[in-house]
Amino acid sequence: SIQMGLSAFTNLDSLAPAHCCDWQTPKLDLATSHPHTMEDEVKRLMELKEYAMLDTEHDEKFERITALASRIFEAPICLVSLVDIGRQWFKSNRGLGEVRETTRETSFCAHAILSKQDVFIVPDTFQDPRFITNGLVTGPPYIRFYAGAPLVTPGGYKLGTFCIIDSAPRPNG
Repeated sequence: SIQMGLSAFTNLDSLAPAHCCDWQTPKLDLATSHPHTMEDEVKRLMELKEYAMLDTEHDEKFERITALASRIFEAPICLVSLVDIGRQWFKSNRGLGEVRETTRETSFCAHAILSKQDVFIVPDTFQDPRFITNGLVTGPPYIRFYAGAPLVTPGGYKLGTFCIIDSAPRPNG
């Protein structure tokens, strides 16, 4: 059952009411996003767990890819992010120091995996009502631009993103 599948990720009975919906994306633009049910999310999370990549050590192959993308796109931050329940975890992180995860609530990548677009782009976070009050916009790392391409499994599940982030807006994307 869905409840049993989800319990493999977290004990729902122990969650405080404020955390009961950690699988949902706040301020989601329903016009540009795919509908997403708890059943869909459980299936996606089960697929994510099958890859056994969460909470693993840094991998030099991923580090080289994010370093290269950071240089090519002249972006101070580049990530390989996996969207888990309640958090997004970084398999590779270029430009955020030792940060390995952020909350799903503040995650741009959580929006990207539900987007109907092939690449989810936010040219200027100050102009987007979904993100203008986001703690990652109003505080460090002061995100002003985000572009993320979903990491899609052969079964069609979007597990996370390969993304670039800048502290300056990029009106042309």
